[in-house]
Parts: sequence; C-alpha cells; structure tokens
Amino acid sequence: DPGGGVAAFERRLDDAHFAYKADLFATWSLAARGHPASAGEASAVREAFAAIAREVGRAPLRLAHRDFQSANLHVRSDRLPGERLVMIDLQGALLAPPEYDLVCLLRDSYVELEAAELAHQLERIRPQLPDAPDPDAFAWRFDLLTLTRKGKDHARFLYAARERGDRRFLRHVPATVRALREATARLAERAPRFSAIAALVAELPETPCAE
Repeated sequence: DPGGGVAAFERRLDDAHFAYKADLFATWSLAARGHPASAGEASAVREAFAAIAREVGRAPLRLAHRDFQSANLHVRSDRLPGERLVMIDLQGALLAPPEYDLVCLLRDSYVELEAAELAHQLERIRPQLPDAPDPDAFAWRFDLLTLTRKGKDHARFLYAARERGDRRFLRHVPATVRALREATARLAERAPRFSAIAALVAELPETPCAE
C-alpha cells in the first residue's frame, strides 16, 4: 500500500475535476468579454476540457500538491542554522500527471516568468521527472494543463470580484490571460479540435470589467 493510509493517494485528477473547471470558465471567464457565453460557446469549453481529461488520463500519475505556487511556498527561519523551505495548503493533494505541479509553479499568476526563463526551467526539470517524459509529450501535457488550471484561476479571480466584491486578484488577470493565450495558440496549431477554445481565449480582455 504505497499510500500508507494517506487520503491523497485515494484521490486523482479525474473527469469531474475538469468538468468543474469547464463550468467555471464558461460561466465567469467568458463573461469577461462583456456578455455571457452562448450555449454553443459553453459547449465548446466543455468539449475542450473533456478532451483534455481524456488526453491527460493516459499520463502516469504522481503525487501532486495541487496548488504548488508561490503563495504556498515559504522560507521558515527558526533557531537552527540556515533556512528551510516549507509547503502549506496540502489538503488538496492528489494523484495527477507529473506536469501538474509544474503548471502551478511555472505558470503562477502571481509570479510571471519571462518566456526564456520558463523554457529554461521546463527543459531543466523535465529529465528529472519520474519516467522522464519525452519533450513532445511533456510540452503537450504542460499546455493542456495550463489551459485548465489557468482557466480555473481566471474564473475564480473574476468570481471573487463580481460576487464577493474582492478585487485583490484582478491585478493577476493580465498574466493569467497571457498564459492562456500562449497555451491555447500552441494547442490549436497542433490539434484543430482546440481551435474553438483558442478563439474564445483570444477574445478575453487583459483588464476585464469586474462590475
């Protein structure tokens, strides 16, 4: 029993997770254009996210923090010499493709990396991942998961502003939209079935109205 009774080993990134993210994106992100999504547009989002669920469902599963980003990584100083990096917010950990935590970290909406730095870090880390995925599969899954993860983040930033009056996260919308555009453009170039979602992402403003 590799899980040793740890709940995270009983959970996995599954179809339900992607369906939830699709609904968030269709409802809140597409409304950033100034009008709600049409039935056809919402369907295009659901189809794209379902396709991603099928694609990444064939990937190897590894333990993932699930929210491995700057806000949850802290340097703790104590009475012992030196400093120690610690993680918080572990309750959502589950089994996911090896690229999942990398998307959270390197596509962090709070810390936007330059394109060259992002590429460098991806190439540096890829050979060290379990099973060392080949560059093509690795880049493909990274973009697929970028769409679903950043799509969810974008939707939640807008939901917080519109429904709760919490506008703190709106400053992170531009970086999130840029990440979505880059990923979906590559996905559409490689697979025409992602052309519809790429076109919808291209319409998202970097500075949406939160009213």
